[in-house]
Amino acid sequence: MARVARIVGTVTLTDGSTSEFSIATDGLWMQWGAEQRRLGQTVDVMDALTRGLFDDDLLASEDEEEDEEDD
Repeated sequence: MARVARIVGTVTLTDGSTSEFSIATDGLWMQWGAEQRRLGQTVDVMDALTRGLFDDDLLASEDEEEDEEDD
């Protein structure tokens, strides 16, 4: 199964507001592009996405990332 090194995307709330996000292989994520209050509303979404990626073993390890760079 292919695994990913980084995920980048957009979260859109029901009111139409958006924030950009990135999830790295170590599970650390960040958001940007919205008011702090709005970013706080999507923390549960980001945690769930990250947990799902780890639970399904979809994030590449750092070793796999280095192997890709060497090719």
